Amino acid sequence: MNANNTSGNGSPEQHFNAMVTHASLSLRPDGGQKSKHGIEIKDVTSGDHTLKPSHRFVQTRDLLQTVNHYLLHDQFELKQKKTSHNAAPLIIFLIDSSSSMAKNKMIAYVKGLIENTAKKHNRQSLKYALIALLQGESQLIFPPGKSKELLFLSLENLKTGGQTNMASGIRKVYEVIRKQQGSDIVKLFILTDGKINKGKTSTPFEEAVQLHKQLLGSLKSVTVVDTESGFVKLQMAKDFANSINATYKKLEI
Repeated sequence: MNANNTSGNGSPEQHFNAMVTHASLSLRPDGGQKSKHGIEIKDVTSGDHTLKPSHRFVQTRDLLQTVNHYLLHDQFELKQKKTSHNAAPLIIFLIDSSSSMAKNKMIAYVKGLIENTAKKHNRQSLKYALIALLQGESQLIFPPGKSKELLFLSLENLKTGGQTNMASGIRKVYEVIRKQQGSDIVKLFILTDGKINKGKTSTPFEEAVQLHKQLLGSLKSVTVVDTESGFVKLQMAKDFANSINATYKKLEI
């Protein structure tokens, strides 16, 4: 762990390196079994054993047909044609990196979990995005992309501090998805201890639940990974998963 520093709003931040772990998030439709070292998340979809690019058609300009129509009819009319387009599945990690995630270095295990997941699915054509809940707001620390090196660098630089504004993170997830054209397959993993304590209202937990139903309710694949540690557990992440009808898994270290 590196030395602490202080953010602009006076809240201390801490930095933890990724912890080596055998745990990974299974992105295969049939998932995997829970192991003594951690978790393999089962994510049920239809189809093959790996996530594959979605095949769809998009409208593009057909210049040849446009010119031919003009020559034949002496009238300009823009012609369109359908072209095949393969969009890589998008995997979004919404990471709680608030102060509570420094307890027992849980953020370090989360980093290791994500790194191990990306390495395990190295041969698949996947896009990843990282959104961090830090200092009471959300930050897109890695926009959708395929570079594992930049993904790992973004994880390495991620710090912990402040409160958890889950509603802000949900809005950021919605913005990322909306900007992606052609990504029919989107999988969201929310890694949190469930201690949602910041929002625009006096009830941030309920605010996040309602906003998720409003903006992300149609999302088919959402998994909450519970990172709560310690002898006494409040199980707030489990309550959150149940409230938004998401798959729930416990991160064991």
